[in-house]
Amino acid sequence: MSLMQTDYTEAPPAPPNVMIIFGAGGDLTKRKLVPALYHLCNARLLPDSFVMLGLDRLDMDDDAFHSLLAEKIREHVGEVFQPSVWERLMQRIHYMKIDMLAGSEYDRLCERLSRIDAERGTEGNYLFYMAIPPSLFGKVTDHLGEVGLLHETDDDWRRVIIEKP
Repeated sequence: MSLMQTDYTEAPPAPPNVMIIFGAGGDLTKRKLVPALYHLCNARLLPDSFVMLGLDRLDMDDDAFHSLLAEKIREHVGEVFQPSVWERLMQRIHYMKIDMLAGSEYDRLCERLSRIDAERGTEGNYLFYMAIPPSLFGKVTDHLGEVGLLHETDDDWRRVIIEKP
């Protein structure tokens, strides 16, 4: 049974969270990650308080990032593409330019995540997805730890997903 044919009525939606994708301007995000989020959104398995924050070195705003993703989404989702589902997902997708190697940039990331938590009710739950070269995994993870973004409490959770080449 394919993803589009599967009955997800018994699956609970994910808890509130922010999915932070390092390397969001790359091919993996456009070909795999965003189409997967589209299918989750279509199946109503994303909570209302879900946000994706794309991080990369590309100089653009949310609208430019949406355009970059929109170029490929129809191609990778195929004939099941529904504009209303894409619109609902785009409202949850944001972008932030960042120099991943500069420790000072992670203070800005903390501020942005705090604003997202306050505005969207994501409750401090963060999933960090590393769609970056393996040579950056350690440096990025170190910077996240230095600013406290990997610290969990009883009220929130943190995950780091490393996309292996």
